[in-house]
Amino acid sequence: MVEELLTFSSDALFYKLKTIIGDIVILSNTSELSKYCELYGIDISNLYYNTIIAFKDLDGKLLRLKLLKKFMLCCLLSLDMTGDGNFFSSNMQNALNKIFPDYMVRMQQKKRTQ
Repeated sequence: MVEELLTFSSDALFYKLKTIIGDIVILSNTSELSKYCELYGIDISNLYYNTIIAFKDLDGKLLRLKLLKKFMLCCLLSLDMTGDGNFFSSNMQNALNKIFPDYMVRMQQKKRTQ
């Protein structure tokens, strides 16, 4: 019973974090984000794999949640505080577009509102 509750709550937290990160990542400098991901040991291909695979066991779900929390920290650390929108890492932008399908659309909308 307790394990089922943990499983359901970890799923809910994962999807909520993924939504929040989708909102934050468009404000991040992808060059800085790439550096922070390297610093915190986040492999982007591993992040992508963990966001698309459906884990059945609690350990897998908690591992996925931990990885997403570390990625959220990297996104917050790499926020573009200048507002000039200088994004240099095309590899990171391509990866973010795979993980967050509406990333490029939201980036274009952000550019139009500036």
